[in-house]
Amino acid sequence: MIDSLYQTCVPDVADVVLLRYRLGLSPNAVADVMGVDHHFVAAGLQAAIRLLPRQALEHLEEVVPRS
Repeated sequence: MIDSLYQTCVPDVADVVLLRYRLGLSPNAVADVMGVDHHFVAAGLQAAIRLLPRQALEHLEEVVPRS
């Protein structure tokens, strides 16, 4: 799934998606972590929503088992 994310989106947008949907960070927290403007994060999330199937985003939100 993550490989297809990086094949579909440019790397910075894929990073935004992972931080938002996989790690559950708020858009403002994503912007802080990446050192970018919150407008960049918002635009990246909108682009990902257009490019990726909804199931892909839902899959990223699933809980990762911790060992």
